Amino acid sequence: MLKDLGLNNSNLIFQRPKQATSLVEENLKKAKREGNDDFVEDAEYYLNVLDEFDQTPDVLPRDPNWAMDVSGSSRYRTDGGIPYRGVTIHNFGTHKLLGSDNYEKLNNLSRITVVDAFGFRLVSAGDLLKLGINEIKENDDAMEAIRDADVLIAPHHGRDSGFDPEFVSHINPDLTVFSDKDAKHTVSNKYGRLTDGKDVYDESKDTYDYSRKVLSTNNDGRIRIQVNNESDWSASIYRRDYATAKASTKRYQKSD
Repeated sequence: MLKDLGLNNSNLIFQRPKQATSLVEENLKKAKREGNDDFVEDAEYYLNVLDEFDQTPDVLPRDPNWAMDVSGSSRYRTDGGIPYRGVTIHNFGTHKLLGSDNYEKLNNLSRITVVDAFGFRLVSAGDLLKLGINEIKENDDAMEAIRDADVLIAPHHGRDSGFDPEFVSHINPDLTVFSDKDAKHTVSNKYGRLTDGKDVYDESKDTYDYSRKVLSTNNDGRIRIQVNNESDWSASIYRRDYATAKASTKRYQKSD
């Protein structure tokens, strides 16, 4: 719950287009009809705070500049990051959709997040659906940023509604990850055909799962990516039951 989490500071949660209000109001009516009390409580809290806070969101940082003039340098940023010494994080948004009515759902206002760590590249596509992905595909800087990534966190939990074969092929991941609690709507086969594969260490079995293509939190539990550089990185899974058991030990308990 937004209120229970203490997110009553509007600066923390209200970086959103003004048009989002109408969508929340529309979904609130539907939630009331269907008796979805959790959504009703959150939506009413959200809308009440909006009465006191209403402004256009700050969409910075905007698209970064990329080094395109030196062969092989397009993997590295020219905006202050030093990828061989640390980590750079940048976002690409659907700016054409911001401030317009040209979107179907709030999901399409998600941002693409690109993490470069010592040359290793991870792309997280948020909750983007096909309309939002289409705009990203029109952005040359964004497409160069996500090209040939090592790991893709699939858009919209790996569901078919966010699957775009051209988009995934361009990213060309070694490993695709679904963040999902229910696998019935995911399309692991579609993503698997466009993912190269990676040997993944299974902590629960103390052995390797060879050439895994798609991992999911639903099936694999906690997923850990450890990076030394672009050619030296590893993935580990902890399985749901194993992760739950570990969480109950003193080592994983939150300290007082």
